[in-house]
Amino acid sequence: MFRPEIKPERPPLPTESDVVFCGNVGPDTSEDTIKEHFMQAGGVTGVRRPEGRPFAFVEFESFEAAAKAIEELGG
Repeated sequence: MFRPEIKPERPPLPTESDVVFCGNVGPDTSEDTIKEHFMQAGGVTGVRRPEGRPFAFVEFESFEAAAKAIEELGG
């Protein structure tokens, strides 16, 4: 008899975030350089760049600042 696997329901993911994923970051690009670039869009509160990885996470003061960064600086 077939018994489907029952998985617990996951909570919905937030639709608004103050963190922006920044991909394709060069190996010599510092967290300070990333922060300076994204400050054009609003208050950056932090940058996390995993060592040896070609990406970073940029945290903003608000969702609005993060959305502005995506609209004006990213694609």
